[in-house]
Amino acid sequence: MPPVDRGLGDRIAEETNLRLWHMRLVESFVSVTGRYVREKPTVDRFAETLLLLWETIARLTNKPSFPRPYLGKQRVRMTVGEPLDISARWDAYQANRRQAVTTLTQDLQNALEAMIR
Repeated sequence: MPPVDRGLGDRIAEETNLRLWHMRLVESFVSVTGRYVREKPTVDRFAETLLLLWETIARLTNKPSFPRPYLGKQRVRMTVGEPLDISARWDAYQANRRQAVTTLTQDLQNALEAMIR
C-alpha cells in the first residue's frame, strides 16, 4: 500500500475510533435523567443511576470501567459522639471570626478522630 493511502487509512481509523468513543460516552449517559429516580425513588434506581454516572466519569478520565463498584448490601458501624456546644463559642466568634472557625474546625476534627480510634 502506498504511504499516502496508508496515512489516509490511518487517519480515517483514528476519526472512526474517536466517533465510536463519543457514541459510547453518549450511550452510557443518555439514560440519566432527573425524572427516572423522581418517578419511583427506589434503591435500585439510585444505584443504576450511580453506576451510569460512574461509568461516564470512568470513560472521561480514561480509566477502566470494570470492575464496577459494589453497591450491594453493606454494613456500617455508626458512632454518635458528644455534641459540641457552638453557642458557647459566640463571644470568641465575634472577637475573631477566623480564629474561632479555625478552633471549631480543629475541635471537630479531634472529636471525629477520637471516635474512629
